[in-house]
Amino acid sequence: MYHSVSSYESESLGESDAPGSAIFRRINLSLMSSYFLAAWAWRGMEFTIALVLIDLYPDSLLLVSIYGVLDNAVRVTLGGVIGSYLDRAERWPGARNCYMLQNGLIFGAGAGMSVVLSGVLGEPGTPTEDMKWLYWLLVGSSLMLSSASSIGSTGIMIAVEKRMPKLLCGENSQALSQMNASFRAIDLICLLASPILSGCLMTYLSPASAVMVLGVYGLLAWAPELWLLRWACHASSKLSAPSTTNKEAEQQGGTATRSNGLRMALISLYSSWVVYCGQDVLLPNIALGLLYMTVLSLGFLMTSYLKWCGLTEAEVSLYRGVGALTGLLATLIFPAMSRKIGNVRTGLLGISYQLLALSIGVVPVLLYTMSWSVPSLGGSLDQNSTSLSSEDEASSGTPSLGVTRLLISSVVASRTGLWLYDMAVTQLVQDQVLPDELGTVCGVQSSIQAGCETLSFLAGVFLKDPSEFWTLMLGSLCVVSAAWLLYAIYMSRRRLGGSLSECGVDNTSQSRQQHDEECKGLLSQHSSPGRDSQISLAEQEVQERTLSISDPRPLLADEINDNKVLEITRS
Repeated sequence: MYHSVSSYESESLGESDAPGSAIFRRINLSLMSSYFLAAWAWRGMEFTIALVLIDLYPDSLLLVSIYGVLDNAVRVTLGGVIGSYLDRAERWPGARNCYMLQNGLIFGAGAGMSVVLSGVLGEPGTPTEDMKWLYWLLVGSSLMLSSASSIGSTGIMIAVEKRMPKLLCGENSQALSQMNASFRAIDLICLLASPILSGCLMTYLSPASAVMVLGVYGLLAWAPELWLLRWACHASSKLSAPSTTNKEAEQQGGTATRSNGLRMALISLYSSWVVYCGQDVLLPNIALGLLYMTVLSLGFLMTSYLKWCGLTEAEVSLYRGVGALTGLLATLIFPAMSRKIGNVRTGLLGISYQLLALSIGVVPVLLYTMSWSVPSLGGSLDQNSTSLSSEDEASSGTPSLGVTRLLISSVVASRTGLWLYDMAVTQLVQDQVLPDELGTVCGVQSSIQAGCETLSFLAGVFLKDPSEFWTLMLGSLCVVSAAWLLYAIYMSRRRLGGSLSECGVDNTSQSRQQHDEECKGLLSQHSSPGRDSQISLAEQEVQERTLSISDPRPLLADEINDNKVLEITRS
């Protein structure tokens, strides 16, 4: 069933699926269409469940907070596990299982919440006494199913958005940057448009109808999602090629998993973090995770603060829409920047722009609010300030509308830098991480981002007074500054390593030449006809001598020379 296309068609497609070819564009379109359908289902249901909870209990944010913590906790716990699974599994079956997991759980969450909102168990929000246990059981089950669907969504992101573009594009950096930008644009469009559709359904139909429509959509979209993905995998010789995972180790792992599933899951979780921490791109990844530990976004905490400062719902919605557009702007300019200045400099430019934009908006708010929170500053300002309209406004420290609009404008502008940095780091990971470890690294990265986002929510729980929001903004600005510092350290280490490598090339040229001569001598000694075993022995000795070279760049050159000698000897 796996190789459903004919052998002639498979060969012809495999020969012409290079970047820029017609079949490459069709494969690209098929992957993105499948990803769009899946992302729309997940984003739509996630936002709708939150709206339903707010509609049921408008005076409490407890259920919404529990839902957010559950969603992030699932990703923190199982992100590395799902990434390791995708590294071990074949590409098509692994991605297919993630699609099934996401869409099945979305349908289950929609069905459960539809029963809750239908009125069968009593008035929504106030069930009858005899049905109260069933009511809360369905509510809890729906929240758990919707949160668990994030694992399937994370798997889809890793398999389709991270791994497959790298396999398709290979070393073509320009094509890879274009695919990364397109996938990010799809995600941002779904993040913006699917909540709008959900809100329209809830407004013009009913909350129960909105949840039911999205649940049924998740079920119906499963078939075209898999068909598009399956066609792409079969049409590309690179995607349909068997995984390079050691089959014997995979079978041993499967036997051990059946005997002790929990133990193997914990081992997989631990090993995934070990692999993640051993990467050269560790600092850029940690910096990207820190950017999620901030309230300087367009989330619920910032929205509540803006409304407390006096902005209307319509104005806040307008800024959120413009923020989505500035994010899409990053997807348009990233391919050109990556081509002209490289991914490393693009990442530095993106995170520097984000820090600068946030500083322009946050510093005036901090100076304004701290003057009323710190007594010494407040006393000095009291003597000279005449801009406040009333004593109540002055005592509360509420920023003026002009300062508030400057704050939200800076946050909106900073989204371009955020997504530029995100896409630059994504491509750095794709370029520098081994293919068999890419899923693991991306899975752990998703866990770190979810954990940092959870910490920002918890900070909002402990500092729930809007007049104390300035402390969260100050902490967020410090976190972004720390992320910038980590990336600057990464760049300095990269430049220092390049300088040392260049010096090493000059100082070790004689040893490399001697090494090449020794390797050629070994191969010439064992190159007589009918002596394959001795050639294998020579290959092993060449590899051992190659691994003894300490400098990484000469090592790469030696390996290339040795391989050329081996190919000549075999021929």
